[in-house]
Amino acid sequence: MFARHPHPTLAARHSWLLILCLLIALAALDAQRAPDRQLGAKVMLLVIDGWQMISPTVAKTSSCVYTPSCSVYGELVVRRYGGYRGGWLALKRIFRCSPWAEKPGEDWP
Repeated sequence: MFARHPHPTLAARHSWLLILCLLIALAALDAQRAPDRQLGAKVMLLVIDGWQMISPTVAKTSSCVYTPSCSVYGELVVRRYGGYRGGWLALKRIFRCSPWAEKPGEDWP
């Protein structure tokens, strides 16, 4: 009959580790491209566009304390810096945005 692997979960862990390493390598290669040619930037912009379409119905009570709004800021930084650095800057802005923000007002990239 077929030989069974003594620890099937161990084999699955190695597969996931290999896939993770491959994804990190592909992301590193993608980050070297110009921001308008990065796959990561295109994915981020799709996520931002999706949020801008559903946010009026989902986030009725919350409003951004900064100008421009966090989604517009995210779109600007992703277009300028690419999906990886721009995504990081947008994420930092989202965590900084709260009613108790230190410096509410204008915050342009």
